[in-house]
Amino acid sequence: MTNSLLIHIALRHIRPETLNHLQVNAVDHNNLATNPQRRMEQLISRSWRRQILATQLDQSPENLCFAKDSYGKPYLVNTPNLQFSQSHCAQQFVLVFNQQRIAIGVDIEARQRTINLAGLAKRILTAAEMQVFTQAANPQAYLLKCWTIKEAVLKASGLGIRLNLNTLETHYSGSEPHTNSAVAYQAAIGEWAYQCFATEAYYYSVAWQHHSAQQVSFNWLP
Repeated sequence: MTNSLLIHIALRHIRPETLNHLQVNAVDHNNLATNPQRRMEQLISRSWRRQILATQLDQSPENLCFAKDSYGKPYLVNTPNLQFSQSHCAQQFVLVFNQQRIAIGVDIEARQRTINLAGLAKRILTAAEMQVFTQAANPQAYLLKCWTIKEAVLKASGLGIRLNLNTLETHYSGSEPHTNSAVAYQAAIGEWAYQCFATEAYYYSVAWQHHSAQQVSFNWLP
């Protein structure tokens, strides 16, 4: 297995008018949420996913066939080397992928999201993380970043919410985004590498299957 991994990242807006510029596939209308806002977000996210991956694979968007495995993790039929993950919140969508058959996950949260800090911390943090949280200069930033790390790892592993977040140790110290690369661990799924990123309005984390001596680079798509 190669020790060089290239992860592509695409950040896109989610707004009603976005649909005017996207090719919407009829299949992407299936099983949408009943809430109008949620339906719109899901449809735009699926359309962005289809357009971005089709461009990268040099295929027509309508020819891409998406499915889900037994754990509900989406994949692209007949394209086993492509591993991808997506997430959205508020008005932002993020898609990450690689073509090296390395499991990958992503999660994004708005910086100004209204949350119950103490309640969420108790639910998702380990004892070590809780100690950092209580001493953090910006507790909300630390908590939200930990949350994105944990969600990204569980999505990459394919198990999603089947594991308790407070059993996943991120070893996250709260340092600045460009130094946030580390390895998370959970007994049932082992080690997963991750990297934290931040924009003016969002925190997001990318997680992938960890291998020793792995050299990872990132490519942000225009």
